[in-house]
Amino acid sequence: MGNDKLATQAKAAAQAAANGAAQQGGRPAPDLWKAIFWAMVALLSFTVTAVSGREAGKHMSAMHMVFFRNAISLAILLVAFRYLGVSLASLKSQQPWLQWGRALIHFCGQWSWMAALLMIPLIELMALEFTFPLIVALLAPFLLGEQLTRARIIAAVVGFIGTLTIILGPLLLQRSGVAGAPSFNVGTLLAALCAVCFAFNLMGTRYLTRKDGPLTILMFMTVNHTILAFVLGFSTMKMPALAHVPWIILLGVSSLVAHFALARALAYADAVVVAPMDFLRIPLMAGLGVLVYQEPLHMIAIVGTVLVLGGNVVNVWGERNAMMARRG
Repeated sequence: MGNDKLATQAKAAAQAAANGAAQQGGRPAPDLWKAIFWAMVALLSFTVTAVSGREAGKHMSAMHMVFFRNAISLAILLVAFRYLGVSLASLKSQQPWLQWGRALIHFCGQWSWMAALLMIPLIELMALEFTFPLIVALLAPFLLGEQLTRARIIAAVVGFIGTLTIILGPLLLQRSGVAGAPSFNVGTLLAALCAVCFAFNLMGTRYLTRKDGPLTILMFMTVNHTILAFVLGFSTMKMPALAHVPWIILLGVSSLVAHFALARALAYADAVVVAPMDFLRIPLMAGLGVLVYQEPLHMIAIVGTVLVLGGNVVNVWGERNAMMARRG
């Protein structure tokens, strides 16, 4: 009887420890090669996400892709939680309304990203998406109390000029009657919207992690996206044809793997180390657009992309210097 009670207590303690470890995800010792490995896995997975999204988008709307992407991710998470012994009760949030609010903002960003993916060249989408770290660098001092440094200001200004170049450049060239000017597309505005949403999502995540663990945030987001996309897309929802199912599965799996791999890379090295490797997504996606989808590389898109990338480099350089100064 006493042994049974001790065994029950030991099992409960082990369960609590497993849940706590999963929530906190204690950071491992720094390891550059492991960081590079996981960053490359993230890079490959983001590429697969873009291709599978493009292919799935030939047969369904962006809203339907958001639903299937998150439904598949939710199924994988539930299986993983059960295998790892993580109880759903341990994922309860101390700030549920903020969780739902942050998830709603990210939902808008994810939908606008998927919609823009079907409308504009990959190089434009990637360049505009990468403006979100610059938005965070500029707004975090006011919303999160972080320091507003000179590097952050310069990075934001350079990135903003690059964003305006990508968004307004085609429109100005068309109105000037320049032959062969790229066409202005509402997808460009959607890509800019997704960057704004991703920026506020990141700042919201930083705030939420003060009280909630990463698995709680991930679970709230995935459930929120699955429900919202189902409700908003229900009237036109239909089962995909068997031939399209592999692309849909790839979309769901690759997006989840990409974010997991990026998180693992950041666990093994600081963001100032991982971020430059993530920037490789821009030339990779540009090459993919040219080789696979025969997308033109307009000079105005290249100039805007270089400016956005330059702004990010300045931001990373500034954060690196600030980090080294804090360490003495």
